[in-house]
Amino acid sequence: KVIGVFTRVIEWAKAQDIYSRGTLFGMTVDDPDVTPRHLYRYEVCLASSEPFECSKGMSKLKMPAMRYAVTQVSGDLRMVATAWDYLIRSWLISSDYEPEHAPALEIFLDKEKVTDWSHLELDLCLPIKKLETIRS
Repeated sequence: KVIGVFTRVIEWAKAQDIYSRGTLFGMTVDDPDVTPRHLYRYEVCLASSEPFECSKGMSKLKMPAMRYAVTQVSGDLRMVATAWDYLIRSWLISSDYEPEHAPALEIFLDKEKVTDWSHLELDLCLPIKKLETIRS
């Protein structure tokens, strides 16, 4: 299902002549560890500084500037899961940051092979903010 949406967005972006200069990414709206599978939302996005028109079922979104912890992964879906696990369960808990209430991003670095999930080249981006001190 998700690969089909990527295909649709890529075809649309190429028709709009914004694909080659745009940044293609997936946006995780829900936490897959706690959200039931049938309610989990993953949005396919293309960031573009060029003007464009949305097709039916698409919408524009302006994302606020934010700080992200980023790790790069090259491999299959198991490698992607391992990288997310590292970023959240190892790096984040020992850092001076906490998660920001915003979607995580998966930026596709090899846009020509986006629909071949046997090998992915991604930047995984976890929205973060500095830990707040607890006031007593």
